[in-house]
Amino acid sequence: MEPKFLPGDRIVLEPSNPPCNGKPVVAKFAHDESVQLRIYFKLPSGRIRLAPINPIYPTLEHKASDFAWIFPVAELNRAI
Repeated sequence: MEPKFLPGDRIVLEPSNPPCNGKPVVAKFAHDESVQLRIYFKLPSGRIRLAPINPIYPTLEHKASDFAWIFPVAELNRAI
C-alpha cells in the first residue's frame, strides 16, 4: 500500500538514516530551492528515481550529485 499524504500533514525526516527503496523521502535539489516529497528508488546504475506520490506528476530520474540531500520520512503526523 502506498503512503497517503494529505494537505496539512506534517512529516518528520530522519537525516541520520539513508533512504530505502520504495519508501517516501524528501529530496532537495543542489542547484535550486526545489524540494520534493517522493518515493525513492536507487537504480543499479547509481541514478536516483523519485516516483510521485500523486500519479498526475512525472517520475524524476537524476544523478545522485544533482541532490543537496535526500532524507527518509520517519513519521507522518495528522491533525484530527
